[in-house]
Amino acid sequence: MQDDSAMPIKAVIFDWGETLGPVVSERGMAAVRREDIFGQDVFAAATKHLLGGPAPGLAELAQPGWEPPAQAWRETTAHDLFRTCYRIAGRTWPADPVQQRALVLRQHIYLLAAMRAVPGAADVLAALHDQELRLGLVSNAFWGVDVIRAMLDRDGLLPHLDVVLCSSAVGVRKPHPAIYRAALADLGVEPAETIFVGDRLLEDVAGPHRLGMQAILTRQFRQETPPTTGLARPDAIIHDLRELPDLLQTWPGRPAGAAT
Repeated sequence: MQDDSAMPIKAVIFDWGETLGPVVSERGMAAVRREDIFGQDVFAAATKHLLGGPAPGLAELAQPGWEPPAQAWRETTAHDLFRTCYRIAGRTWPADPVQQRALVLRQHIYLLAAMRAVPGAADVLAALHDQELRLGLVSNAFWGVDVIRAMLDRDGLLPHLDVVLCSSAVGVRKPHPAIYRAALADLGVEPAETIFVGDRLLEDVAGPHRLGMQAILTRQFRQETPPTTGLARPDAIIHDLRELPDLLQTWPGRPAGAAT
Protein backbone atom coordinates (compact mmCIF):
# COMPACT_ATOMS: atom_id res chain seq x y z
CA MET A 1 0.00 0.00 0.00
CA GLN A 2 0.96 3.61 -0.30
CA ASP A 3 1.81 5.70 2.75
CA ASP A 4 -0.45 7.95 4.78
CA SER A 5 0.48 10.98 2.66
CA ALA A 6 -1.44 9.50 -0.29
CA MET A 7 -4.25 11.52 -1.85
CA PRO A 8 -7.68 10.75 -0.39
CA ILE A 9 -9.33 7.75 -2.02
CA LYS A 10 -12.60 8.82 -3.61
CA ALA A 11 -13.47 5.99 -6.02
CA VAL A 12 -13.22 2.26 -6.64
CA ILE A 13 -13.40 0.79 -10.14
CA PHE A 14 -14.17 -2.90 -10.56
CA ASP A 15 -13.50 -5.45 -13.24
CA TRP A 16 -16.58 -7.51 -14.11
CA GLY A 17 -15.79 -11.16 -15.01
CA GLU A 18 -14.40 -13.19 -12.08
CA THR A 19 -14.53 -10.08 -9.85
CA LEU A 20 -18.07 -8.76 -9.34
CA GLY A 21 -19.31 -11.46 -11.65
CA PRO A 22 -20.36 -13.21 -13.66
CA VAL A 23 -20.29 -16.59 -12.02
CA VAL A 24 -21.21 -19.06 -14.73
CA SER A 25 -24.22 -21.33 -14.31
CA GLU A 26 -23.49 -24.71 -15.89
CA ARG A 27 -27.14 -25.15 -16.78
CA GLY A 28 -27.13 -21.74 -18.45
CA MET A 29 -23.89 -22.43 -20.30
CA ALA A 30 -25.34 -25.68 -21.62
CA ALA A 31 -28.08 -23.59 -23.21
CA VAL A 32 -25.46 -21.22 -24.67
CA ARG A 33 -23.59 -24.18 -26.18
CA ARG A 34 -26.81 -25.52 -27.70
CA GLU A 35 -27.29 -22.13 -29.36
CA ASP A 36 -23.72 -22.03 -30.72
CA ILE A 37 -24.46 -22.43 -34.42
CA PHE A 38 -20.86 -21.75 -35.46
CA GLY A 39 -18.61 -23.82 -33.23
CA GLN A 40 -15.62 -22.50 -31.30
CA ASP A 41 -13.26 -22.76 -34.28
CA VAL A 42 -15.35 -20.29 -36.26
CA PHE A 43 -15.69 -17.99 -33.27
CA ALA A 44 -11.92 -18.03 -32.68
CA ALA A 45 -11.20 -17.36 -36.37
CA ALA A 46 -13.61 -14.42 -36.43
CA THR A 47 -12.06 -12.96 -33.27
CA LYS A 48 -8.54 -13.26 -34.70
CA HIS A 49 -9.64 -11.65 -37.96
CA LEU A 50 -11.22 -8.68 -36.21
CA LEU A 51 -8.70 -8.12 -33.43
CA GLY A 52 -5.48 -8.93 -35.26
CA GLY A 53 -2.35 -10.58 -33.87
CA PRO A 54 -1.06 -10.93 -30.31
CA ALA A 55 -1.52 -7.85 -28.15
CA PRO A 56 1.36 -6.22 -26.26
CA GLY A 57 1.98 -7.63 -22.80
CA LEU A 58 3.49 -6.68 -19.48
CA ALA A 59 7.00 -6.28 -20.90
CA GLU A 60 5.85 -3.47 -23.18
CA LEU A 61 3.58 -1.92 -20.58
CA ALA A 62 6.41 -1.78 -18.03
CA GLN A 63 8.75 0.17 -20.31
CA PRO A 64 8.99 3.82 -19.20
CA GLY A 65 7.51 6.10 -21.84
CA TRP A 66 6.12 3.27 -23.99
CA GLU A 67 2.88 4.13 -25.76
CA PRO A 68 0.60 1.53 -27.35
CA PRO A 69 0.43 1.47 -31.15
CA ALA A 70 -2.83 2.48 -32.82
CA GLN A 71 -4.18 -1.08 -33.09
CA ALA A 72 -3.14 -2.29 -29.62
CA TRP A 73 -5.91 -3.91 -27.58
CA ARG A 74 -8.60 -2.83 -30.01
CA GLU A 75 -12.11 -4.18 -29.40
CA THR A 76 -14.91 -5.31 -31.67
CA THR A 77 -18.68 -5.36 -31.17
CA ALA A 78 -21.09 -8.27 -30.92
CA HIS A 79 -22.67 -7.19 -34.20
CA ASP A 80 -19.37 -7.23 -36.11
CA LEU A 81 -18.26 -10.46 -34.46
CA PHE A 82 -21.42 -12.38 -35.32
CA ARG A 83 -21.47 -10.97 -38.86
CA THR A 84 -17.90 -12.20 -39.34
CA CYS A 85 -18.81 -15.60 -37.89
CA TYR A 86 -21.61 -15.91 -40.43
CA ARG A 87 -19.25 -15.09 -43.28
CA ILE A 88 -16.55 -17.54 -42.14
CA ALA A 89 -19.16 -20.27 -41.62
CA GLY A 90 -20.58 -19.72 -45.11
CA ARG A 91 -23.94 -18.58 -43.79
CA THR A 92 -25.95 -15.62 -45.06
CA TRP A 93 -25.97 -12.59 -42.79
CA PRO A 94 -29.42 -10.96 -43.10
CA ALA A 95 -29.61 -7.60 -44.83
CA ASP A 96 -32.45 -6.39 -42.60
CA PRO A 97 -31.02 -4.47 -39.59
CA VAL A 98 -33.95 -5.65 -37.45
CA GLN A 99 -33.10 -9.29 -38.16
CA GLN A 100 -29.42 -8.58 -37.47
CA ARG A 101 -30.23 -7.11 -34.07
CA ALA A 102 -32.56 -10.03 -33.31
CA LEU A 103 -29.74 -12.53 -33.93
CA VAL A 104 -27.39 -10.64 -31.62
CA LEU A 105 -30.05 -10.22 -28.92
CA ARG A 106 -30.83 -13.96 -29.06
CA GLN A 107 -27.23 -14.71 -28.09
CA HIS A 108 -27.37 -12.07 -25.37
CA ILE A 109 -30.50 -13.62 -23.85
CA TYR A 110 -28.69 -16.91 -23.39
CA LEU A 111 -25.69 -15.15 -21.89
CA LEU A 112 -27.95 -13.39 -19.41
CA ALA A 113 -29.43 -16.73 -18.37
CA ALA A 114 -25.99 -18.30 -17.93
CA MET A 115 -24.34 -15.77 -15.64
CA ARG A 116 -24.85 -14.39 -12.15
CA ALA A 117 -23.11 -11.90 -9.90
CA VAL A 118 -20.66 -13.07 -7.23
CA PRO A 119 -22.52 -13.91 -4.00
CA GLY A 120 -22.60 -10.86 -1.74
CA ALA A 121 -21.55 -8.43 -4.50
CA ALA A 122 -24.55 -6.12 -4.05
CA ASP A 123 -23.93 -5.90 -0.30
CA VAL A 124 -20.25 -5.07 -0.90
CA LEU A 125 -21.15 -2.24 -3.29
CA ALA A 126 -23.75 -0.90 -0.87
CA ALA A 127 -21.18 -0.91 1.95
CA LEU A 128 -18.67 0.99 -0.19
CA HIS A 129 -21.27 3.56 -1.13
CA ASP A 130 -21.92 3.98 2.58
CA GLN A 131 -18.21 4.82 2.85
CA GLU A 132 -18.95 7.68 0.41
CA LEU A 133 -16.93 6.15 -2.40
CA ARG A 134 -17.86 6.59 -6.05
CA LEU A 135 -18.05 3.25 -7.83
CA GLY A 136 -17.46 2.19 -11.41
CA LEU A 137 -17.19 -0.93 -13.52
CA VAL A 138 -14.85 -1.39 -16.51
CA SER A 139 -15.22 -4.63 -18.46
CA ASN A 140 -13.46 -6.13 -21.45
CA ALA A 141 -16.58 -7.27 -23.28
CA PHE A 142 -17.66 -7.25 -26.91
CA TRP A 143 -21.28 -7.38 -25.75
CA GLY A 144 -23.14 -4.10 -25.71
CA VAL A 145 -23.11 -2.16 -22.46
CA ASP A 146 -26.89 -2.57 -22.33
CA VAL A 147 -26.40 -6.33 -21.83
CA ILE A 148 -23.98 -5.79 -18.95
CA ARG A 149 -26.33 -3.23 -17.40
CA ALA A 150 -29.18 -5.73 -17.66
CA MET A 151 -27.11 -8.34 -15.77
CA LEU A 152 -26.15 -5.78 -13.14
CA ASP A 153 -29.75 -4.62 -12.73
CA ARG A 154 -31.09 -8.15 -12.41
CA ASP A 155 -28.58 -8.96 -9.66
CA GLY A 156 -29.07 -5.73 -7.70
CA LEU A 157 -25.69 -4.17 -8.51
CA LEU A 158 -26.66 -1.42 -10.96
CA PRO A 159 -28.14 1.04 -8.39
CA HIS A 160 -24.77 1.15 -6.60
CA LEU A 161 -22.63 1.83 -9.69
CA ASP A 162 -22.05 5.40 -10.84
CA VAL A 163 -20.33 4.40 -14.10
CA VAL A 164 -20.53 1.25 -16.28
CA LEU A 165 -18.15 1.02 -19.24
CA CYS A 166 -17.34 -1.85 -21.59
CA SER A 167 -14.60 -2.13 -24.17
CA SER A 168 -17.00 -2.46 -27.11
CA ALA A 169 -18.26 1.06 -26.41
CA VAL A 170 -14.79 2.60 -25.94
CA GLY A 171 -13.21 0.69 -28.85
CA VAL A 172 -10.20 -0.61 -26.89
CA ARG A 173 -9.66 -3.21 -24.18
CA LYS A 174 -7.84 -3.02 -20.88
CA PRO A 175 -4.93 -2.39 -20.37
CA HIS A 176 -5.17 0.38 -22.99
CA PRO A 177 -5.03 3.65 -21.04
CA ALA A 178 -8.01 5.14 -22.91
CA ILE A 179 -10.55 2.86 -21.24
CA TYR A 180 -9.35 3.71 -17.73
CA ARG A 181 -9.22 7.41 -18.57
CA ALA A 182 -12.81 7.29 -19.80
CA ALA A 183 -13.96 5.76 -16.50
CA LEU A 184 -11.98 8.26 -14.42
CA ALA A 185 -13.43 11.16 -16.39
CA ASP A 186 -16.98 9.87 -15.97
CA LEU A 187 -16.42 9.42 -12.23
CA GLY A 188 -14.84 12.86 -11.93
CA VAL A 189 -11.74 11.61 -10.07
CA GLU A 190 -7.98 11.56 -10.53
CA PRO A 191 -6.01 8.31 -10.87
CA ALA A 192 -4.31 8.85 -7.48
CA GLU A 193 -7.77 9.06 -5.88
CA THR A 194 -8.83 5.69 -7.29
CA ILE A 195 -8.40 1.98 -6.54
CA PHE A 196 -8.93 -0.65 -9.24
CA VAL A 197 -10.13 -4.12 -8.18
CA GLY A 198 -9.82 -7.11 -10.51
CA ASP A 199 -8.51 -10.61 -11.06
CA ARG A 200 -5.91 -10.15 -13.83
CA LEU A 201 -2.39 -8.87 -13.31
CA LEU A 202 -2.00 -7.21 -16.72
CA GLU A 203 -5.43 -5.62 -17.11
CA ASP A 204 -6.41 -4.95 -13.49
CA VAL A 205 -3.08 -4.26 -11.75
CA ALA A 206 -0.37 -3.21 -14.22
CA GLY A 207 -2.68 -1.14 -16.44
CA PRO A 208 -4.18 0.87 -13.57
CA HIS A 209 -0.76 1.25 -11.91
CA ARG A 210 0.69 2.73 -15.09
CA LEU A 211 -1.87 5.56 -14.91
CA GLY A 212 -1.24 6.17 -11.20
CA MET A 213 -4.14 4.24 -9.69
CA GLN A 214 -3.73 1.77 -6.85
CA ALA A 215 -4.76 -1.83 -7.45
CA ILE A 216 -6.20 -4.74 -5.47
CA LEU A 217 -5.99 -8.26 -6.90
CA THR A 218 -8.83 -10.66 -6.15
CA ARG A 219 -8.00 -14.38 -6.19
CA GLN A 220 -11.51 -15.58 -5.36
CA PHE A 221 -11.86 -17.33 -8.72
CA ARG A 222 -8.86 -16.77 -10.99
CA GLN A 223 -5.55 -17.69 -9.36
CA GLU A 224 -2.92 -15.53 -11.04
CA THR A 225 0.30 -15.42 -8.99
CA PRO A 226 1.47 -11.85 -8.43
CA PRO A 227 5.11 -10.80 -8.63
CA THR A 228 6.86 -9.34 -5.59
CA THR A 229 8.14 -6.30 -7.50
CA GLY A 230 7.27 -4.23 -10.54
CA LEU A 231 4.21 -2.79 -12.22
CA ALA A 232 2.07 -5.93 -11.76
CA ARG A 233 2.62 -6.15 -7.99
CA PRO A 234 -0.77 -5.43 -6.36
CA ASP A 235 -1.12 -3.07 -3.43
CA ALA A 236 -3.23 -5.71 -1.68
CA ILE A 237 -4.75 -9.15 -2.33
CA ILE A 238 -8.19 -10.40 -1.34
CA HIS A 239 -9.54 -13.94 -1.51
CA ASP A 240 -13.23 -13.07 -1.20
CA LEU A 241 -14.96 -9.93 -2.45
CA ARG A 242 -16.61 -9.55 0.95
CA GLU A 243 -13.20 -8.70 2.46
CA LEU A 244 -13.11 -5.42 0.56
CA PRO A 245 -15.20 -3.05 2.75
CA ASP A 246 -13.15 -3.79 5.88
CA LEU A 247 -9.88 -3.53 3.94
CA LEU A 248 -10.81 -0.10 2.59
CA GLN A 249 -11.84 1.18 6.01
CA THR A 250 -8.15 1.44 6.95
CA TRP A 251 -6.68 2.05 3.50
CA PRO A 252 -4.12 4.91 3.34
CA GLY A 253 -5.88 8.01 2.12
CA ARG A 254 -9.23 7.04 3.66
CA PRO A 255 -10.56 9.40 6.37
CA ALA A 256 -10.50 8.14 9.94
CA GLY A 257 -13.86 6.75 11.00
CA ALA A 258 -15.19 6.36 7.45
CA ALA A 259 -18.92 5.65 7.43
CA THR A 260 -20.01 2.03 7.70
